[in-house]
Parts: sequence; structure tokens; C-alpha cells
Amino acid sequence: MKSNTDQKSNFLSEEEAKGWDFYIAVGVQCAQDLRQHLGLNESSFRRLGPHVNGEPKKYFVFRMLDEIQKGALKIYYWKQYVSEEDIAKCERIDFEALIDDQQFRSRKLTELLVDAILFSTTDDQAHFGDYFLLHELNECARSQEDRNEFFGFYSKNASWEADWLYKEIQSLENAGLKPKSRWYIKQTQALSQDWKTKGVPFSSFRHRYKEILKCAFSSELVVLGKSYLHAYGMSKDVHFTPHDTSSSFSVEEFRLGVDKVGLLILALVIRCQHLLGVVPDGLNKVYREMHDGNAGPQKLTQSLRTKPADEGDIVWVHGQYAEILVLNVSKYGYPAYQVRYLEPPPLAEVPEDWFAGFEVRLIARKSQIEQDADHLAEEIAKPGGNLQTRETLLNYAKQGIIRLSRHMQRAHQQRKPEANGQDSGAPKSDSPN
Repeated sequence: MKSNTDQKSNFLSEEEAKGWDFYIAVGVQCAQDLRQHLGLNESSFRRLGPHVNGEPKKYFVFRMLDEIQKGALKIYYWKQYVSEEDIAKCERIDFEALIDDQQFRSRKLTELLVDAILFSTTDDQAHFGDYFLLHELNECARSQEDRNEFFGFYSKNASWEADWLYKEIQSLENAGLKPKSRWYIKQTQALSQDWKTKGVPFSSFRHRYKEILKCAFSSELVVLGKSYLHAYGMSKDVHFTPHDTSSSFSVEEFRLGVDKVGLLILALVIRCQHLLGVVPDGLNKVYREMHDGNAGPQKLTQSLRTKPADEGDIVWVHGQYAEILVLNVSKYGYPAYQVRYLEPPPLAEVPEDWFAGFEVRLIARKSQIEQDADHLAEEIAKPGGNLQTRETLLNYAKQGIIRLSRHMQRAHQQRKPEANGQDSGAPKSDSPN
């Protein structure tokens, strides 16, 4: 029986603890050093509006640095928690409380990163100012709606503020800001009188995520994920959902949550450096060199567009052998496959289904299957053999490849067990890509 001290220290490996410390150091120190290049102090940030000094971009970056440091502080608190608590006594609810906190922080940082990426397409003071003024106008309109709905009146002071904000935004348009460049507005509309009373029609996160696919760094796409849901998560991640029974809960979710927040911090630091056009000496410079010299993210994003198989090939999908029926490529260049299960499917009512390319692993090429079928035909054609249709021979060849794949999988597990005594369960390809 291990002591409580052993149980506390064993939750985090030395390597994992160093990784978390790196997130914290980059988030705190890099953000602090970048802040020195803004020419904006705490007092002016809190007392003066972004539009007052004509440099609203600095306020946006200041807010980015705030969120980076808050994320780093959260990772510090989570590390302290698992270092000081007796993990053996922690229950599911303890970890789910931490995971809820991680999901909130992750979503907030994700929204910020997407907006920061899109500002690379409108990197001028006018658009930053427009962005701030529109958010203020929206809050003003929403507060008026609330007053009228629940108390039956409109505030004249709020109406005056809405008129002033409207004129400020209008002056930006008159000075040359093109409404079509407003990625933060739904359908990139021009300023409308309705926005003073009905609120501003901001573009959705889904729309913004699709826009960043054209201009984000590979490292940012890797952190954000392969699709809208990978980036933003499900509604149940941050809202109450009565049907969520935590059936899939795992402590591993907590570890992954720390990494998600940490990687978002790292991505935001790089984006701040680009927005400011500066890489301070020290940790900023060290991390920037690490980032720019890492080709891994680019390879990962390119792999999403790689076609692992073609029509007629045998593949492995979620623990099942299947045959590719149709290959489709989305408008974003991502391949998807319609497959037919070659064994009893997970659901008898669903003998065929679609999967994304990254979910598919090649087992055998169609050409190999046909070659094996032709070889069978030659053997059967010898004296005493029974004639078979080509379709039957192809089915024989497919089943033979599946049996061989299973045999190779078992042999691999026996030869090279992982540390936990189990293999991933995914078979190795019998054919080169």
C-alpha cells in the first residue's frame, strides 16, 4: 500500500509536470514582456476607452495578454490541486468541476484566437476601432431591450450613447472602411439604424472558423482542431444538459484539458508577436524559434487532406474491417469515405456508413485483392478444381486478407506489448501507401 505522499506525487510524471510548467512560464513571462512593447499601462487601459487615443489595436492586444495570463494562472492552480490533493480520494465530481473550468477557459481562448487570426486580414486601427465600437453599440441596444421588456421604459442616456456610437462607426465608414471587410459582422453588412435598437448582427463562430482556414498558421489549426466541433466543442461542454450522465468520464479528460488550454496559450503568444511585429528577447525569442522550426504542425494539417485509401480498398475503421465504396472530397479538401462492412456491422441495420479520412486505416489495396483472386482462379483451374465466379473469388481474397491481418495483429501484440500490456488494437497495413 502506497502512502498518501506517493499517491499525490505520482499523478503527474516528471515530464508532464515540466510541460505544464512550460505553459505557465510562456503564458506569464512572454505575455509580461510583450506588454512592455504596447506603450499602454494598467491605468490608461482601465480608464480610457479604446477609441480615445486612436490606437484601439493596443487595447485588443492588451486584452489578449490578459487572457493568456489568466489561462496560465489557471494551469498553475490545477497543477497545485493535483500536487496537494490525495488523488486516490478524489471522486468523479472533483475532476468534473475542474474539467468544467477548463472547458470554459478553453472556449474563451478559442474565440479570442479565432478573432486574432482574422485580424491579420484587417490589421489596421480602423477595423480594431470598428470592432470595439460595434460591441459597445450591441451592449447598449441589448440593455435597452432588457429595460423595456422587464421595466417598461427606455433610458434617454443610453439612447444618446447609442446615437454617439452610431456616428463614430459611421465616421469610420465615411473615412474609407469597407463594410465588406467586416468579418465580424454577419453577411459583412454596412452600418444600419436598426443596430441602435435591435443589436448588432455579429457573425457566428462557425462562420469565423471557416474563414480562418484560409489564413491560420498550421500550428493554430492543429490546436483548434479539424472542424467547428473540434474547435468549439458541444453545447453540453459549457451549458447544463440533463441527458449528460457522464458515462464516458475519464480522469484523462482533465489532463487533456490542461494541454488544450496550454496549447491555446502558446498559439496566442505567437499571434500576439505577429500582431505587434515584435519578438522580445528572452523566453519570447526562445519559444518563437521553437515554433518556427517545428515542421510537425504543417505535416499534420497536410495529412488531413491525404487520401489514405481508394475505392475498392480494404480498410480498418473503428475496430471493423470494411471495403471502400465511394471517395468524396469536401470543399475544404478533406477526404471522406462510404464503406461497406465486411463482417457483421456494429448495427445490423447499418451495413454501410461514412467516415472521415483520418478515421480510416488502409489494410489492402484493390489491386492486391484482385491479384489474390486471380491466383485463386489459377489454382482452381487446375485439374480437379471447381469453377467459381469472379465475385466469389474476390470475396475469398478479401476474407483471406482479413484473416492474415488479424494474425499479424496478434503476432505484433505478442512481440511488442505496450507498457500497460495492451496494443492499440489497430492492425498494420499489409500494403504500402
